Amino acid sequence: MFQAFQTELRARWKLVLLLAVLAAVALIGEKAVTKAPIIKSTTLYVEEDVRIHYDGQAPGSSDYMEFFASYGSLIAFARESGQTFDYEKFQPGWNAMDDEAKAKWLKKHLLLNDATPEAFCAALFISETEWKDAAYAKENGTALLEAYIRFQEQRLQRLGLPVTFEHAAPVELLPQEVQVSQRSLAGKYGIIGAVLGALAGLVIVLVLAVRKRHA
Repeated sequence: MFQAFQTELRARWKLVLLLAVLAAVALIGEKAVTKAPIIKSTTLYVEEDVRIHYDGQAPGSSDYMEFFASYGSLIAFARESGQTFDYEKFQPGWNAMDDEAKAKWLKKHLLLNDATPEAFCAALFISETEWKDAAYAKENGTALLEAYIRFQEQRLQRLGLPVTFEHAAPVELLPQEVQVSQRSLAGKYGIIGAVLGALAGLVIVLVLAVRKRHA
């Protein structure tokens, strides 16, 4: 069967090539005519250094990071901060996500680094490849990170630890809206169309080879 397919493909390769070219051109043309410009937002990154004051006592453990990033902590923060922030602007479909999915999203995007028993670094990062409302993220990204830091401070205080957090000035990389280049889209759709057209041509060749084999 494979030999029959190879024989037919050698005889019909121009058909496969033609279909690949036609499909690529058709898909590029369809997208160019019907598709509205694609707007995406650049990266959101906000970082703050936090100093921990122990009210005159000796510094406590520096091993806070697992405590801050536990699922229970993140779920509680999602519930509390969801009353202030519209997470749909950061992650479409947020309201339909369960608590575990929300905690996983926060764990991925809220980054923590321990420095010393008296200091740590917290950051909020949403990459340019992830959809977000650029205007909302630009206005609220830093506030969301600061809310998370305050939340953790209050958790420690509720446990009886005499701590207060002092925030350094944030380092901000705020998102902007940019239009995706039509040239890059044309290349993308051209490749997709060519692959689909070539696959269609190979299926036709396979069908012809089967018919000839059983004729």
